Amino acid sequence: MSAPRGSGPLHRLRRLARGRLHRTIYWEFWSPLRFYLPLAPWIAWQAARAGGATVLTAANPVILHGGLTGESKWALDQRLRAGGAELLPRTTLLPVREPAEDRLRQARAFMAREGLTFPVVLKPDVGLRGLGVLVARDDDALARRVRETALDLLLQEYVGGREYGVYYVRRPEWPNGQVPSICAKVPLTLTGDGVTTLERLILDDHRAVSMAPVFLRRFRARLQDVPAPGERVTLVEIHAHSLGALFLDRPDLRAPALTRAIDHVSQATGLYIGRYDVRARSELALKSGEFKIIEFNGVTGEPGDMYDPRRSLWSGWRRMAAHWRDAYEIGAANRERGASISGLRDVASQLRRDREHGARLRREMGDAESL
Repeated sequence: MSAPRGSGPLHRLRRLARGRLHRTIYWEFWSPLRFYLPLAPWIAWQAARAGGATVLTAANPVILHGGLTGESKWALDQRLRAGGAELLPRTTLLPVREPAEDRLRQARAFMAREGLTFPVVLKPDVGLRGLGVLVARDDDALARRVRETALDLLLQEYVGGREYGVYYVRRPEWPNGQVPSICAKVPLTLTGDGVTTLERLILDDHRAVSMAPVFLRRFRARLQDVPAPGERVTLVEIHAHSLGALFLDRPDLRAPALTRAIDHVSQATGLYIGRYDVRARSELALKSGEFKIIEFNGVTGEPGDMYDPRRSLWSGWRRMAAHWRDAYEIGAANRERGASISGLRDVASQLRRDREHGARLRREMGDAESL
């Protein structure tokens, strides 16, 4: 039997350096600050045209700050459910104010009442780019997360199939909204050969090495395992780009039935701009309007197709410039129709609370999901 093909210190050092180079060269791996900084004058100009920095918080009047910061997934779930319950997975809130054992009993009772079996999804009520989301595959994982998490949690039915980001825009004067773009979210997987360790598979993969610090921490207990020939190891179970998922532009998936379904729930709920993250059994099911809404991201819900590696940096900047222009113009139009806008002090306070919330999330996750 051949000795495992591992990664020696020199190889590891070289590949980690290559990963750092990738994160410098390939803009899809840039930090939000680095990507947005050149757009700051454009965003400031849009804010001035609209009449104030926080006018965009009226772009989605039914969400706290329009979805800019601090929105509760549970509150939004309840609003979406009123507009299209059949499109939503079964979900319940496990509030942190309850003792951990009571939350665990509540979770088990909800699963029994709804006929849910494992896996189920646990996610923070206030999210942060996919951080802290867990697919619990057994009761031990469920109990461990509930007992260890000092945050409001959502327990959600696990929806199989493929995941997509459906970007939606509707100006108040339009009779119907539009779906300008769709992206397919592809989990990053590696294939074993029966010889190479998982650590080396990660370091030798062109995409995985770009986020090697994340994956090496996430799989630190398995790095010396040798996946069998043909065995597929999924590095990213949560389809978030910030956690390593690949986003691909799929304009061919836009279809009238899909647009009608998204527009119906948006109009019934009072949403105007953002990205729906949905799952469907197949591409045909998606195009036919047969899908489940995993969540909705408001004015910070970027059009996911911009992260397609085939797109240029200029293309990404153009997509985001258009998104922020639309958000401000929709916010201004809604304000003219009576929608209120958030105060700058309120938004700043919420952003500060979000930073503190993010720090707590990272501490709970052991920083395993951050570059």
